[in-house]
Amino acid sequence: MLSLRVGRREIGGDSHIGFSLDDFYYATGMGIAFEYDSYDMLDSSGIENFLCTAALIVRTRGHLLLSGDVVAFRLLRGYADERERAFIELMERLHPAEN
Repeated sequence: MLSLRVGRREIGGDSHIGFSLDDFYYATGMGIAFEYDSYDMLDSSGIENFLCTAALIVRTRGHLLLSGDVVAFRLLRGYADERERAFIELMERLHPAEN
Protein backbone atom coordinates (compact mmCIF):
# COMPACT_ATOMS: atom_id res chain seq x y z
CA MET A 1 0.00 0.00 0.00
CA LEU A 2 1.40 3.39 -0.96
CA SER A 3 1.18 6.25 1.49
CA LEU A 4 2.67 9.66 2.02
CA ARG A 5 2.86 11.08 5.54
CA VAL A 6 3.26 14.76 6.38
CA GLY A 7 4.48 15.46 9.87
CA ARG A 8 7.46 15.62 12.14
CA ARG A 9 9.44 13.25 14.27
CA GLU A 10 10.20 14.41 17.79
CA ILE A 11 13.94 14.83 18.47
CA GLY A 12 15.25 11.83 20.36
CA GLY A 13 11.92 10.03 20.26
CA ASP A 14 10.00 7.57 18.18
CA SER A 15 6.71 9.44 18.18
CA HIS A 16 5.53 10.72 14.84
CA ILE A 17 2.97 13.51 14.66
CA GLY A 18 1.36 13.98 11.30
CA PHE A 19 -1.24 13.18 8.71
CA SER A 20 -1.36 10.97 5.65
CA LEU A 21 -1.97 12.33 2.18
CA ASP A 22 -5.29 10.47 2.41
CA ASP A 23 -6.26 12.69 5.37
CA PHE A 24 -5.62 15.86 3.37
CA TYR A 25 -7.41 14.34 0.36
CA TYR A 26 -10.47 13.52 2.48
CA ALA A 27 -10.48 16.99 4.06
CA THR A 28 -10.73 18.57 0.59
CA GLY A 29 -13.84 16.47 -0.12
CA MET A 30 -12.24 14.35 -2.83
CA GLY A 31 -12.84 10.92 -1.29
CA ILE A 32 -11.66 8.47 1.34
CA ALA A 33 -8.32 7.54 -0.23
CA PHE A 34 -5.95 9.23 -2.66
CA GLU A 35 -5.65 7.47 -6.02
CA TYR A 36 -2.00 6.42 -5.81
CA ASP A 37 -2.48 3.94 -8.66
CA SER A 38 -3.03 6.83 -11.08
CA TYR A 39 0.71 7.53 -10.99
CA ASP A 40 3.49 5.44 -12.50
CA MET A 41 5.95 5.33 -9.61
CA LEU A 42 8.53 3.58 -11.79
CA ASP A 43 8.76 6.55 -14.15
CA SER A 44 10.40 9.85 -13.19
CA SER A 45 7.63 11.93 -14.77
CA GLY A 46 5.01 9.85 -12.91
CA ILE A 47 6.83 10.48 -9.64
CA GLU A 48 7.10 14.19 -10.42
CA ASN A 49 3.37 14.39 -11.23
CA PHE A 50 2.54 12.56 -8.00
CA LEU A 51 4.69 14.88 -5.88
CA CYS A 52 3.25 18.00 -7.53
CA THR A 53 -0.31 16.77 -6.96
CA ALA A 54 0.45 15.78 -3.37
CA ALA A 55 2.01 19.19 -2.68
CA LEU A 56 -1.04 20.96 -4.10
CA ILE A 57 -3.42 18.92 -1.93
CA VAL A 58 -1.35 19.53 1.21
CA ARG A 59 -1.03 23.26 0.48
CA THR A 60 -4.76 23.55 -0.27
CA ARG A 61 -5.90 21.96 2.96
CA GLY A 62 -2.85 22.26 5.18
CA HIS A 63 -1.37 25.72 4.80
CA LEU A 64 -2.63 26.84 8.23
CA LEU A 65 -1.64 23.53 9.78
CA LEU A 66 1.86 23.80 8.35
CA SER A 67 2.18 27.28 9.87
CA GLY A 68 1.49 25.85 13.34
CA ASP A 69 -2.18 26.83 13.73
CA VAL A 70 -3.58 24.77 16.63
CA VAL A 71 -7.19 25.08 15.45
CA ALA A 72 -6.22 23.84 11.99
CA PHE A 73 -4.45 20.88 13.62
CA ARG A 74 -7.59 19.93 15.59
CA LEU A 75 -9.77 20.34 12.51
CA LEU A 76 -7.58 18.13 10.35
CA ARG A 77 -7.27 15.59 13.20
CA GLY A 78 -11.09 15.43 13.19
CA TYR A 79 -11.12 14.85 9.43
CA ALA A 80 -8.44 12.17 9.80
CA ASP A 81 -10.46 10.34 12.46
CA GLU A 82 -13.63 10.63 10.37
CA ARG A 83 -11.81 9.34 7.27
CA GLU A 84 -10.44 6.37 9.18
CA ARG A 85 -13.93 5.43 10.41
CA ALA A 86 -15.37 5.81 6.89
CA PHE A 87 -12.56 3.67 5.45
CA ILE A 88 -13.13 0.92 8.03
CA GLU A 89 -16.87 0.95 7.31
CA LEU A 90 -16.20 0.72 3.57
CA MET A 91 -13.83 -2.24 4.03
CA GLU A 92 -16.37 -4.00 6.27
CA ARG A 93 -19.05 -3.57 3.59
CA LEU A 94 -16.74 -4.76 0.82
CA HIS A 95 -15.35 -7.67 2.84
CA PRO A 96 -17.99 -8.83 5.35
CA ALA A 97 -16.72 -11.18 8.03
CA GLU A 98 -17.78 -14.77 7.57
CA ASN A 99 -19.34 -16.40 10.63
